[in-house]
Amino acid sequence: MVHLAVHLPEEARLRGPVHYGWMYPVERRLYTLKRYLRNRARPEGSIAEGYVADECLTFCSRYMDDVHIVYNKEPRNSAFEDLDAYDVEVFGHGVKFISAGDYDVEDLAEVKKMVWYVLHNSDETVKYRRRYRNELTQQRVRDIDRAMRTGFADWFEKEVSFRSSFTCC
Repeated sequence: MVHLAVHLPEEARLRGPVHYGWMYPVERRLYTLKRYLRNRARPEGSIAEGYVADECLTFCSRYMDDVHIVYNKEPRNSAFEDLDAYDVEVFGHGVKFISAGDYDVEDLAEVKKMVWYVLHNSDETVKYRRRYRNELTQQRVRDIDRAMRTGFADWFEKEVSFRSSFTCC
């Protein structure tokens, strides 16, 4: 820790005020290098040797298909895609659940706002939003924007389930 005080004035001159510098990447890298240390009598050579050994093993293991390493293993949450089964791309992507989730919904209005946000900002729902807006216009609804926010999600769910019931095989 005493050695750190030697470098702080130089770093302060180079970097400027403290809040402009973020030391997390440096600290993370130093932690990785410290794990290579095997011989405390000659730390520089030991760290260099460990680093070279790690790089060589990583390079060689990329060419071995039967060895499971970080670079060739399947991700924890691999998704599937079945875009042909759905008219809307949002529903064609799935995830493999890691564990069952228990969510306590205290405010249903907040959930409805989140659903509206996703549906409102999705490019695939533009034609459905237009169709629902036209229906609201034909029904002579006064505040169409409010009706869109409150009723579009339920209408959209019924519309998509209605359309998918007519698709064959």
